[in-house]
Parts: sequence; C-alpha cells; structure tokens
Amino acid sequence: MVKSGSDKVENIRKVAYQGLIDTVIAACTAASEGKLEQLKLIKQKTNLDLNDGDYDRRTPLHVSCGAGKEDVVRYLVEEAKVNVSPIDRWGATPLNDCSAWPGLGEYLISHGAKLGKM
Repeated sequence: MVKSGSDKVENIRKVAYQGLIDTVIAACTAASEGKLEQLKLIKQKTNLDLNDGDYDRRTPLHVSCGAGKEDVVRYLVEEAKVNVSPIDRWGATPLNDCSAWPGLGEYLISHGAKLGKM
C-alpha cells in the first residue's frame, strides 16, 4: 500500500514527537538521579528545552526537587534559567515537590517559585 504525502508527514511528526518524549524522559531520569553531567550532555547534544515536561508535564526541575538534588536544581535555575514554577498535570509545582527538603524550598522561593494546587 502506498502512503499518501500527508500520511508520510504524519508519520514523521509521530516519530519526532516520540523522540522528544524519550529525550525529556532521559533528562528527567538524569535529574532525579542527580546525574548533572549526564543532564548537561543531553541538553548539549539535543538542544532540549529543559522546561519541557514528560507525559505528566513533570519537568527535570520537578523531579530533581522531589529527589532533593540541590546541585541539579541550582543548575536548572541559575544556568539553564528554567521556569521555577511549571505546573504538572495535577497542578503541582517543583516547590510542592521539595516539601521534604526545606532548604531547597527556601532556595526556590528566593528565586520566585510559587506553590501549585494540590
């Protein structure tokens, strides 16, 4: 069966989108595990916008805050200049995720972070 031009374009879009999702998931995994150099390498090689979120709209900042990975959080805020209050699919922000890490919460607040709805 011969695909039409629009079918081919749609397939290309799906493949590109899946590649983006895979890259975002890799960045989130590196961030949650505190693998800062790996996160920087992903950013460098793919030019990923570190504000992008996974299927739940959770960003590398969300997951690094939840895991208490201060060096990753500082990189994302100070060097990558990410949005400090992105909202995930449940309405939570990274500030919600760092409740177990009060110092990290204070750091985010000092950079303008806001709590989301929970």
